[in-house]
Amino acid sequence: MRRELLVVGVVMGLSACNGGSEAAKTDSASAPAVAVAATADPVAVRAAIDSANKRGAQGFNTGSADAMIANYADDAVVMMPGMKVMVGKAAIDAGMKGMFQSMDMKNFMQATTDVVVEGDVAIESGTMTLEAGPKGAKLAVDTIKYLTVWKKQGDGSWKIIRDINNTDIAPKM
Repeated sequence: MRRELLVVGVVMGLSACNGGSEAAKTDSASAPAVAVAATADPVAVRAAIDSANKRGAQGFNTGSADAMIANYADDAVVMMPGMKVMVGKAAIDAGMKGMFQSMDMKNFMQATTDVVVEGDVAIESGTMTLEAGPKGAKLAVDTIKYLTVWKKQGDGSWKIIRDINNTDIAPKM
């Protein structure tokens, strides 16, 4: 049985390469200036993500879609199994509220495995467990793996910009 769960992102690759250009071979006094995004303090970023995830999990366990949606940027993209891509906060809001209306869910727990920070972007991976099923049906325990991409906002907060997850339960054919 597929799960309609919303929490998780797409990996973004961030890299720069000068490929041995002439500028790279000059001394620093004559080298052209290159803008490099300062990497945020990984410990502080992890603390901000953990705090946001805790609020989201509390919202999930109390049926508050609004608490979960608050973690998303206005232009976020969410991809969940068995559902069309949700683009923008309005679509995510509708998807989340629809999920709470159509499913019974409880005992949601999230465990962040890793957070990679590069400039104003952080990539989080981890697992989630919960009991879920269609309204009125017997609940099944599910384990879900996810990738979530966070971006530092102008106000200093971190919001989810890309979110993807999938269940460990095999689809029934």
